[in-house]
Amino acid sequence: MKLAAGCAIVLVVLALALPTRVAAAKRRPPPPDVPFPPSFPPPPPPIQYDDLWALAARGPSDPTGNSTVPGACRRLLGAPRPEALSRKKCKPERQFSWVPTIKEPRYVDVRFEVKATITVGRVGGMKVLLLNKGSLQPVISSIELMVTPKNTTGYMPLLLYKGGADQDLHCPATITFPLELPPASASLGDATVLGARVNVSNGAVDDKTFLPSISAVGLMVARLT
Repeated sequence: MKLAAGCAIVLVVLALALPTRVAAAKRRPPPPDVPFPPSFPPPPPPIQYDDLWALAARGPSDPTGNSTVPGACRRLLGAPRPEALSRKKCKPERQFSWVPTIKEPRYVDVRFEVKATITVGRVGGMKVLLLNKGSLQPVISSIELMVTPKNTTGYMPLLLYKGGADQDLHCPATITFPLELPPASASLGDATVLGARVNVSNGAVDDKTFLPSISAVGLMVARLT
């Protein structure tokens, strides 16, 4: 009887305590919300570029750019011709291409549309349509932009590309030479772009078939948003 009475007391105590514990559990504050990681903005859209093709050209043997003979520098003016873009073989071409002279130096100066808004900071690079490589190495020794720094009237060269002995250009192809402005030239971001000079390597060649054929030169300019 005593054991039964003791068990009854324990059950009563547990029965009385259970609602208290349940009530306490109900009053316990909910766990804090786990914060979500911060949302990052979507990546900016890729930069869109427009190609500005050369409007005028001249070279050391054609200082006015008026020569119309096959291979003259004016042959590379304007957007690439369909005949040039459809070429499948890398071989000499002079009807719609500039071919440098056997005599050194070998370069062509091209001029683009000039606007105050066409600045170095908007230039993504230059495009060169190459139809024949020839035998020189490197084919293109360097490319320089001709720019006018802000608040000045003169112009200066800005190196865009320098070719090395390991240069391996595709041909026939439109080759993009990107502009990577070094920190030392960061102040030229506001400079106006006038044109460019494409330098072909010096070196002895037997005839013009060993020289490159360049059919178009274009400036990649970022679109204004």
